Amino acid sequence: MYWLIILGLIAVALVIVEKSVHFSHWNSKFWTILVIMFLGFFALTFFGVVKAHNISLDTLNGFLSAVKIYSSWLVHAFGNIKSITGEAIKMDWFPNATA
Repeated sequence: MYWLIILGLIAVALVIVEKSVHFSHWNSKFWTILVIMFLGFFALTFFGVVKAHNISLDTLNGFLSAVKIYSSWLVHAFGNIKSITGEAIKMDWFPNATA
């Protein structure tokens, strides 16, 4: 339930910022969509980690514990992405031209 409220507040804030700042139309929409996607990713993954570890966000200690576990999860996830990317780069993507 909390994540719906947070996403709603973020969406309202982004609409207000978009209407108050005068950028070119395409540039403004691009950055708005990009920010919404990043915030959505972080919100969904944060609450996924919180739910997986049964952490209560009602207390300050619970929230700080959730932030610590989420930070650890995020660092580990980016480390995995780095490893996968490194292995993909090492692969032979071009077939040998033997005729």
